[in-house]
Amino acid sequence: MKNKVKIGIIGLGLRGASMLEYILAPMNKDDVEIVGLCDFYEDRLKNAVEYINKVTGKKPHSSTQYMDIISIPEIEAILIFTSWEMHIPI
Repeated sequence: MKNKVKIGIIGLGLRGASMLEYILAPMNKDDVEIVGLCDFYEDRLKNAVEYINKVTGKKPHSSTQYMDIISIPEIEAILIFTSWEMHIPI
């Protein structure tokens, strides 16, 4: 069995939400596991967690604070889909 890359996603607006769907598409979902999600808006976060749970049967960690996601030891890569002015601080 192939190991999945464990990722965290920060930012679930238009870009983040569309990438979430792409990452979980049938052609990709065997290669990647989303283990952490972050967004400032709790409704986006809740919707993304529900979507991932529906598609994969697993609930990722979720937080409105990006440091909570960055600190998850099992995450191997972080995808940042925030507005441009937030990239430098993150």
